[in-house]
Amino acid sequence: ATLEKPITQSDIKRISAGLTLSDGTELLPAMVEIKNPEGTQVDFVIQEGKYHQIKRMAGACENKVLSLHRKSIGALSLGETADGQAVYLDKSLAQKVFE
Repeated sequence: ATLEKPITQSDIKRISAGLTLSDGTELLPAMVEIKNPEGTQVDFVIQEGKYHQIKRMAGACENKVLSLHRKSIGALSLGETADGQAVYLDKSLAQKVFE
């Protein structure tokens, strides 16, 4: 994700512990890794995929997601898959994704 403002260590602690959003939605803990010195490029590893979860977590930390790119879904790495490109999943790969 590219964030509008640098993520703080306080924000990382909150997200890593799990958040309860203002609407009462409870989010499981997520892993956060800062990818650039400015702290605006961040990788999130989430355990669930609730509605706009990354954007809502950033919003709870008074930040905004400017862009978002999914790198993987379960065990499936999207690698160089272009935006909008479809990939056929055979049965064995689909089982790995949804384990």
